Amino acid sequence: MGGPYEDLSGIKAARIQSVKRAHAVQLFKEGHYEQSLGYFADLETDPMEVMSLFPNLLPYDVRKQYELIRSGMPEHIPEEKAYPSLINFLVRARAALPPLAPNNAGGATPPGPSPADYTEFANVTNVAVFIDTVLLKAYSRLDDSRLASLLRLPNHVHVQEGRKVLMDKQRHHELVLLYRAKGMHREALELLAKLGTNPANGPLGGPTETIAYLKVLGRPQMQLIAEFSRWVLSSYPDDALAIFKEERVPDMRLPSDTVLQHLKQNAHQLVIPFLEHIIHNPSIQERGAEFHDELIFQYLDTVQALQKDRVDSQKKAFIPAGSEPGLLGVTRGKLLSFLEQSNFYSPGRILSKFIHSFQEETLYEERAILLSRIGKHDQALNIYAHKLHNYDMAEEYCGRHYNPDNEESRDVYLQLLNVYLHPPAGIAPMIQPAMTLLSKHHQRIDTPRALSLLPSALPIAQLQPFFEAVLRDTTRTKRNNQVVKNLLKSEKQQIHEQLIRARSRVIKVTDDRICPVCNKRLGNSVFACHPNGVVVHFMCLQTQQAQQQQAALSGSSGAGAKKGGGMMLGSM
Repeated sequence: MGGPYEDLSGIKAARIQSVKRAHAVQLFKEGHYEQSLGYFADLETDPMEVMSLFPNLLPYDVRKQYELIRSGMPEHIPEEKAYPSLINFLVRARAALPPLAPNNAGGATPPGPSPADYTEFANVTNVAVFIDTVLLKAYSRLDDSRLASLLRLPNHVHVQEGRKVLMDKQRHHELVLLYRAKGMHREALELLAKLGTNPANGPLGGPTETIAYLKVLGRPQMQLIAEFSRWVLSSYPDDALAIFKEERVPDMRLPSDTVLQHLKQNAHQLVIPFLEHIIHNPSIQERGAEFHDELIFQYLDTVQALQKDRVDSQKKAFIPAGSEPGLLGVTRGKLLSFLEQSNFYSPGRILSKFIHSFQEETLYEERAILLSRIGKHDQALNIYAHKLHNYDMAEEYCGRHYNPDNEESRDVYLQLLNVYLHPPAGIAPMIQPAMTLLSKHHQRIDTPRALSLLPSALPIAQLQPFFEAVLRDTTRTKRNNQVVKNLLKSEKQQIHEQLIRARSRVIKVTDDRICPVCNKRLGNSVFACHPNGVVVHFMCLQTQQAQQQQAALSGSSGAGAKKGGGMMLGSM
């Protein structure tokens, strides 16, 4: 059966393992570290035993548990010679461990510290924690450039022990990576803030690292983002805006209302750039009225402040809105464009701001746009005509809003005429602009109503261009209508003749006439005649039409599904 031989085989394998193990231990004692640890790796030796061979890597209480293998080992080991082999061994041992879950959302939400991270290093029982922590120590003593590759990804490094090692080596960047991998964002940001406020701290001095860290956090960490962005907003506001403009996946996107309030409290100069970003960015496109209203309010406040700074000579000179020099022209241009293009703000709310916060004699163009949004065309036109004295803008306004199918907009030209002829008290009627308007746009103005608005003392000679235009247009319309009437009359006559010919049509069905569908005689059955003269059984026609309709519905045939228009039915 082979049982005894199997036992002997097992004993032999165990002896071979024992001999190789003893040989590996002897090689280690003799300083042949690469060969020794190669044997240990092949034998799948407990990593704890191998790590215990190296002094000052494991806690004393842990090392003494492996006195047997350490018997006769030297207490001093040349690190430069031995540690490369130890690192290779630990990397192989680490590869055999179960993988940690990857970070979510690009590393923004790591799994967090493990229970072992809150336990004294000497009391840890998880071998993976010892492997990663000892590997960290080996890297720090031999090749600290490799620390980042270990800490950037999820790892088992013991936080307290790792912090001690990295702080001793002044490896602050790597300590931040360790904190981030463990989900300890507060600790990482506190360290970055401490270092960032002093530019003398090299690469970590300044806001760059804090901004980069905050950019990978998201909605769940909004409180931390607000707390640790304050010092950056205070000292480096232009750079700090990148924190809140960073493109994040939908689930991690920062709440716009919270960010807005945060910026208003800590960096008011960033409110406009932030609102422009969330409104105009195609991936966000905030459509809430509160954001559109707020952007308009911010524009208005900025324009008002800049207008106060203008010298008196600049105020007297007329400059089109949005064309003023400097920041005033840029901001006002943005305001006018946004008022025209946005459909998501509340014009009534904005107008109430004008009433309570702005002088009556300012921002006429903006007022006119807002009045147009609530259908107050007469008030808007009054601004163009009597405040800005710009008749071209008034006519352009009418051209934009005229709609013959809309009750509120079909009389917009008539309203402008009324504004010209019936101005506010103290202003003379604008006869010449009114006459020009009548001549140019008489087709869009109700003539009887327009005549009723004209002053009774107006000389008839001034109305001559208007009457000529109206009469010319009326004559042309009458002539065109007469042509159309004659064409329709001719078409009617042709249709009537076609009807007579169709009704006088004769279909001759004899006893030997065959239905081309079923190839049977028509006999005395009900028949139908196609427009092309082909005669078929009425039942055959219905069957044929049903088949064609079914084919059309299934997409196999796009034509002829509804033949039979103009069919003639009959019976013998």
